[in-house]
Amino acid sequence: MMKRIPHSSQDISGEPKTKEYLQHHQKYARIQFRSFLRELTQQYMGRQLPRDGRFLEIGPGPGFLTAMMAKQYPQAEMNALELSADMIATAKDVVDQTQPASRVRFIEGSVDDKSLMIHLGKFDLVYSTFSLHHWENPVQAMKTTYRAVKEGGLMMLHDLKRVPWLYLLPVRNGFIDSVRAAYQPGEVWHMLSEAGIDDAAIKTPFPYFWHTVLITK
Repeated sequence: MMKRIPHSSQDISGEPKTKEYLQHHQKYARIQFRSFLRELTQQYMGRQLPRDGRFLEIGPGPGFLTAMMAKQYPQAEMNALELSADMIATAKDVVDQTQPASRVRFIEGSVDDKSLMIHLGKFDLVYSTFSLHHWENPVQAMKTTYRAVKEGGLMMLHDLKRVPWLYLLPVRNGFIDSVRAAYQPGEVWHMLSEAGIDDAAIKTPFPYFWHTVLITK
């Protein structure tokens, strides 16, 4: 098994850094999020995600998925929790290109902040994409995220999967570093167990170096 190499902490603050992050991701946004959006249309435990529900996105980054979700679920109440105020400003600009940015409530803060998560209330859908491998305390983050899911709701964690053939490529860039920092399914199962979460499934859609953790409540 290839040893996990955690990310060094990333400070994405200041307009130059957020714009650079935006440019790096905008070419691949639709490919990155296609399988996640497809999963949302499926039924889980005989339940369908309500199109007019209350949604919370953890770590929206530059806001590409936020904009897609706002467009796909026009009746839903959209909320997005992000650490960086500068990234929130960038995300608002991205959302505003297709939807009024006021449709999304952006909150500056951390998923590790238990009191903030309690204050935000309960949601029909709580989701995160490509953030799990960045979380400093993933078990605690899973606990606080799970508490924010209302009874009958859904939690989805969509992230990269650590695989040898990508891990061993003789190149270094942000994507490869993320693959090296990502978890394998067995490691995710262990974290879910530590967080006290039982009703879960892990799907590995195409391409197989992504996987989606589905949790019902």
